[in-house]
Amino acid sequence: MPEPTEAQAQSENTVSAMEVYGKAVKELPSATSELAQEAWERPATSIAHAGKTFTMSAGIGTAMGYFLPAKGPAAWAVGAVLTVPLIYQGYKSMTNAVDEAQKPGADVDAVAHTLARHTVSGTSDLILNLAGGIAGTEVGYAMKESPKAISRLGQTTQKGIVETENKFLSSIVNNKYVQGVTESGPNPKLPIGKIHTLNGQQGTVAGVSRFDSPTVLPEHTSWLKRPFTSILQRVREYDNRDVITGNRMTAGIAKVEDDYVLAQGSLHLHTKQSDGMGTVSSISAKAKEQGQNVVLITDHNHLAARDGVKPGDPRIPEQQGPILAEAPQWYAEQFKEAARATVNGKHVVLIGTEMGTIGKVGNPKSGGKNHFLMVEMPTFFEAVRRPKTLWEQATSPVRRALGLKEPPEMVTPDVIKYPDGNMKGVVDYIETNGLKDSLGKDPIFIAAHPRWSQDHSPSLPSGTKGADYGRYSFKTKEEWVRRAGKYFSNIEIIKGGAMRRTPAEEIGAKDADLTSLRGFINDGFHMSPVVGRDAHFGDPGLVPAETGIWVSNIDKAGVLEGLRSRRTFATTHMERLNGRVVANDRYQMGQIVDQAVTNELSLTTKIGGKIEPDAKYTLKLWGDQKVGDRTLAEVMQEVKLTGEELSSMGNQVKFDTVTHNIGKKGGAYFVEVTRKDPTSAHVDHMYMAPFWIEPLSGGGRHSLYMRFLAGQTPAMFIPTGS
Repeated sequence: MPEPTEAQAQSENTVSAMEVYGKAVKELPSATSELAQEAWERPATSIAHAGKTFTMSAGIGTAMGYFLPAKGPAAWAVGAVLTVPLIYQGYKSMTNAVDEAQKPGADVDAVAHTLARHTVSGTSDLILNLAGGIAGTEVGYAMKESPKAISRLGQTTQKGIVETENKFLSSIVNNKYVQGVTESGPNPKLPIGKIHTLNGQQGTVAGVSRFDSPTVLPEHTSWLKRPFTSILQRVREYDNRDVITGNRMTAGIAKVEDDYVLAQGSLHLHTKQSDGMGTVSSISAKAKEQGQNVVLITDHNHLAARDGVKPGDPRIPEQQGPILAEAPQWYAEQFKEAARATVNGKHVVLIGTEMGTIGKVGNPKSGGKNHFLMVEMPTFFEAVRRPKTLWEQATSPVRRALGLKEPPEMVTPDVIKYPDGNMKGVVDYIETNGLKDSLGKDPIFIAAHPRWSQDHSPSLPSGTKGADYGRYSFKTKEEWVRRAGKYFSNIEIIKGGAMRRTPAEEIGAKDADLTSLRGFINDGFHMSPVVGRDAHFGDPGLVPAETGIWVSNIDKAGVLEGLRSRRTFATTHMERLNGRVVANDRYQMGQIVDQAVTNELSLTTKIGGKIEPDAKYTLKLWGDQKVGDRTLAEVMQEVKLTGEELSSMGNQVKFDTVTHNIGKKGGAYFVEVTRKDPTSAHVDHMYMAPFWIEPLSGGGRHSLYMRFLAGQTPAMFIPTGS
């Protein structure tokens, strides 16, 4: 039998795809070397090609950042449309090489080498495309969020796309086949409540009706549920957005349902079981006599709790027993005392702990870096301090960079001992062990006696600023804000006179710290103002400043929900000045609004208290229009009027509508009210909870994959020639 010719053998033998790809992989080094040599020999051509590739990718990226809302259905659709040809092109490139290698007489090695060259040059272009897409989208964001006219077209386009997305999502969620996915069935058109007043012994109190349930932030849901939860929340908000148009807050035509009522009281009180006086029972009894609805007891959680009590201090006779850190079983007894002292509908006593030691600004390795209050956590956390060894001091920068911290440990009886200042350790332990508050919810943290200005002083060394509340126990500021910020709901903006022993008729601006509220808002926290009573001498009513909390019911669940939802205000004198703010006739102060639903806020402030004709009121609307840009909130609008003018307006003032640019950053807006007394000329201050507009379910930044697709688009659809 004659032997087959070479041509016949080549025509009959087939080369598998894996053989071609394997040879191509082996050819990658030589292909890379060839292309590098060619680029070196023809630099002008190489630079021109790179510039053209980058510029075209950046152009598409700019258009995407400027016109297309991120992370919504429109972006999903664009991503899907662009992914199909990308996959197809990649598939065709590989199969074409195999087809070429299987042709009669084909040089398989040459085909593999060509495929390797295409792979190397393609990878280089992919990198340029990604860089162009990222840079371009950033340019698009900047143009769209600019305060100048250049942003107008982008903002208008994105609003139109977002509105179409909302209609589409609403039709899907409310379809009869899927409407059972929400806890309460289909999303109903919720009735909007009217504003009314409550006339009590302390004068006119501003009342408010409940419109919406509070926003659930993404970090409060699991990764699996997060996208679905945010979409459902967006649809609920959209479905109820336009139930009432215009300002009908006082028309009285809407049904009043589930009214919020004002619970006023004292947060941050100490008993004889740390460095204070009195007991849970005696302090709550005094608060009840003073007409307070809420008391929060927060004794210190460390062994140095009484270090500040010096000889001759009147607290000494009561401080003969152990402190909580020495006898943590008394912490459980405080919960029992609180339960006995609570009278639902009238008076609620809460238990918490003041966590850690203060430490000095400018030294993030010293102390706990300021106190925070942990509310209604049944498990006792003890802050422990021990001297660092020389080795620990020397390796501290490396350990912090690697995130290595001494973890908290559980000791009997159910005490968590954690290194003082290790906020990350506390958060890790809570989340790893699934710890909840006494009602099974995530615990509430309150930032105690903040000092943002001192903690960010220009005179502090680099790397030591902003260390309070455990910032440097986390690797990055972003991680700190995201993980610790999940629990911080409130911040003490008015100081209540921690060491005061005698009553004060009034307090003023010197006792308020508005800069700290503005600073932590710009850092990215969602916290509302409260009064830090910090009372140490057994009397919760030595100053007239109080915290106001708008609650569904005056019971533990209602008060905790009010704090967690940030429906609070801080006033220097509750009897003379109280109130609340509603946005768009429906959002409660403290609400986080999805910019995909609305980016406009019309704030109406209802003022209660002692409304006298000759009293002078000043209302300021503060706005932080781009959280995280290191520019703190500034006054955007200001209204001045007399008590007589205020009464003629129904005790309410409406600001001009604020339009927040849709973008990758959120914004925050809050109201400050002052009242100048007609007799004494004393000025009282009230700080209201902010509203936030944020990219919760849509907006923000495009994903890295979408930015890559933007950069790759020219290569897929624009001919490049030979």
